Amino acid sequence: MTKESLGKNPWEDVAKMLHSNEKDCFYRENKAPYVCPEDEEMILYFNKKVGKDDDDFIITQTPPEPWKGNPLNAKLIVLSLNPGYLPEINETLAKLIQSNDVIRKELIEFRKRTLCLDEDSFFPPNTKTDPISIKDAEDILQGWYWSKRFKTLITDIELDETEFYKKVALIEYHGYSSKASTKGFPYETLPSQKFTIQLIKHIATKNDVCFLIMRSIGKWEKLLNSENNLWDEMKKQGKLIYRNNPGRSQYITNENLKDCNCGNGYEKIKEALKG
Repeated sequence: MTKESLGKNPWEDVAKMLHSNEKDCFYRENKAPYVCPEDEEMILYFNKKVGKDDDDFIITQTPPEPWKGNPLNAKLIVLSLNPGYLPEINETLAKLIQSNDVIRKELIEFRKRTLCLDEDSFFPPNTKTDPISIKDAEDILQGWYWSKRFKTLITDIELDETEFYKKVALIEYHGYSSKASTKGFPYETLPSQKFTIQLIKHIATKNDVCFLIMRSIGKWEKLLNSENNLWDEMKKQGKLIYRNNPGRSQYITNENLKDCNCGNGYEKIKEALKG
């Protein structure tokens, strides 16, 4: 399976908007929004409707992240909702990180490769720079969110972190940041989400991959079933893992995943990653 077989990736247009020589590339103001051109009208309409003081307001000053890692190569793919936004991290700390020329340039190139499906890891290499590594910088901009949620799993399967992060990926329901996502955005399917559906459809043809959904199951079921009942087909093939009593926690642990649609989902994940 190659990325070329998917057709046009709309996020490559966003990658072209990221310039490592621009010292405001991780958080910028008074410039064109970071959005796929085909999505822009719907996003601007949504933002106008909810208002900028609403927690569901879509933040377009930060680079979108429709996925992390390379879903085409991963053994475990987490289906999540959308990137979170905390001003203390995604504005204040982002401004600090982008002020460092070396870190900014290496990290923005990593983000561009990720958007173009040319990167092979969830995190960039742990390259030492002053004062922190490139990996640390990316972890900070994620709010240490996923490194914390993967921590127990990495320990339990006794896999080197570098290898582990080549085997996992994340796909967001939509790739744009917000403080919350309770209003049901988008009202219609975004053009970029249609590519997400095709991406998942291609990945689901592989025998050695599983998808973990920790929250927003209803949204994913509706989105994927809009393409020839893709969700139902993936469920039938045993590729979906989700809790029988879903909550909001996304920590990947035996306690959280021992009661899933497939039995003990945690054990199934461990088997997939060890394979």
